[in-house]
Amino acid sequence: MENTNFTDLTDVNETVTVTSVASKEILSITTATLFSAAECEKIKSTAISELWLKTKVIGDQDLHRCERQKLRGELTGFPFSNIHVITKEANDKVFDFDLLGIIDQDYPQMFRYKEKDYYDLHVDINPLSATRKLSFIINLSEPLNYTGGDIEFLNTSIEKELVTSVGSIIIFPSFLPYKITPVLSGEKYIIAGHIHGPLYK
Repeated sequence: MENTNFTDLTDVNETVTVTSVASKEILSITTATLFSAAECEKIKSTAISELWLKTKVIGDQDLHRCERQKLRGELTGFPFSNIHVITKEANDKVFDFDLLGIIDQDYPQMFRYKEKDYYDLHVDINPLSATRKLSFIINLSEPLNYTGGDIEFLNTSIEKELVTSVGSIIIFPSFLPYKITPVLSGEKYIIAGHIHGPLYK
């Protein structure tokens, strides 16, 4: 029986040229520039002001504070095809996980972090999302438009400018602990999502 729980992007023909830079840490992190500033503005313009929802985290309501809504676009077109190509390339070159794709029940989201919004230290794998293999975060905001909101990993360093430039993407194993520090001023927009695969054994 055909599995309809995963987004099928196998027919994507669009070519995206990327340069992945993997850290030398055991738990590799890959960064690249995915979207131009104009493309980031195009993505942000798809947000519907009435649909911003406060984040909810199972078990600890103080863990994450910001607003979110579903990422919009064609599954076989922009921006999903770009995300598909670069996450597949990163997995082929660095991680080598068994992957299935984006699960319909865990759709990529656009997040808006305002002043004092944050995401405390956590891992993206949890009992309700046990099949997450790769996580990705895409910065949609110019660094001059906000302060704070830094992505920090537990015991794993990464150059700040690699993840703060507009249009940058960071790809990492979903079991790697990380946090987003409080935004001190302005607003920061990101896309965050996960690539799923078979359960770890």
